[in-house]
Amino acid sequence: AKLEDALVCPNANRLALITNQTVQRESSEILSSPEMASIMHQLRGLGQKTIIIIDLPPVLASDDVIAFSPLVDALLLVVAQGRCRRDHLKETQELLRESEVLGVVLNRSREKSATSGYYDYY
Repeated sequence: AKLEDALVCPNANRLALITNQTVQRESSEILSSPEMASIMHQLRGLGQKTIIIIDLPPVLASDDVIAFSPLVDALLLVVAQGRCRRDHLKETQELLRESEVLGVVLNRSREKSATSGYYDYY
């Protein structure tokens, strides 16, 4: 499909989505293909203020992140408290040593804070 046909643009400034309806076999090959490089080039052409966010599977679950990382400016890791082991995080850090990692988001935290209640949706 052409990029403009695949983009879903809700009524939000600077936001466009491309969804995937099915699991793709050989996804790392697709993500590292010249066609994907072309798509990323087209997305970057949407404007300097456009922020492109790509949601990928966990680093240790597949090689998608490793295959796709050369096409992105930076990575942001999402780590679930109680589900991600320290040795897995160290292995992930080693695998991504050549990539720009912006930081880590701690998800599913059980930490209580002064704003507790505001973020407690579970």
